Amino acid sequence: MSASAQLGWGQAGAAAVGDEGERRWKMRFEELVAFHQAHRHCIVPKAHGVLGRWVARQRELYRQGKLALVRVDALESLGFSWSSNDTAWMHKYAQLKTLAETSGSSVMRSTDGDLGSWVAKQRQLRRRGMLSESRRAMLDEIGFVWEFAEMEWDQKLAQLRAWVKQTGHTRVPFSQGELGRWVNTQRQMYRRGKLAHERYHILSEMGFDWNPKCFNSRQRLHGTSTTSSQTDSEIRDSLAASTAEAKKSFPSIEEAAETLCEFSDSLSKMDLTTRCSLVSHREYQS
Repeated sequence: MSASAQLGWGQAGAAAVGDEGERRWKMRFEELVAFHQAHRHCIVPKAHGVLGRWVARQRELYRQGKLALVRVDALESLGFSWSSNDTAWMHKYAQLKTLAETSGSSVMRSTDGDLGSWVAKQRQLRRRGMLSESRRAMLDEIGFVWEFAEMEWDQKLAQLRAWVKQTGHTRVPFSQGELGRWVNTQRQMYRRGKLAHERYHILSEMGFDWNPKCFNSRQRLHGTSTTSSQTDSEIRDSLAASTAEAKKSFPSIEEAAETLCEFSDSLSKMDLTTRCSLVSHREYQS
């Protein structure tokens, strides 16, 4: 039995609105039923043609209190939304669903226009516990990515691993596009103390160069580089030796630059606990 057949269209209702008007309304309603079956919602854009304009007209009549109750019930049986907020949400959802179906992914950045901003808003609402379960379920159905930042970081890490496999180092030039900018961002966050410990260790384990400028300086002075396989004990010994050597005589510019780079490079390779311990020890001695 069709949706309209279940609604109990009677002679009294038909007489009230007129046979021809009733026929046209039922025809459009059946079109909406088909649309709902295909898209799982009733947000038909006005650009959709006759059906889009008809849907907009039903909302207008409802707001004016002029839509027959039997028609209100018929539309609500399809989950028809009268709220402008619900309508706007469903419209964006429909856009994202179409994107997911055509491109195979619903992933969007917050900078990707109005739809990207809407996507970012849904993530924010979910984190605050303000997104309804029904909306969350609908987004889950189209593969919505809730932790976009985590996913993007993992993707960039995979790209860096591929770079290391090809080049043997992690010094990705800033001019290398997104990967170069991402690598630079990790260094900046590390220097500011904002890089998560877990991410710091992941990058350090693959030999991440936290001080590329020092590497370039050593290359220019000696044509060689150090490895990242030193233990914390060896690093502390190296720091002490380089500091004592620097105190023996007033260094040249090249020697001063070398000592500073060795100190900075060694310090960056230390795990965070050892580094804090070393700093506290020096402060105590002073």
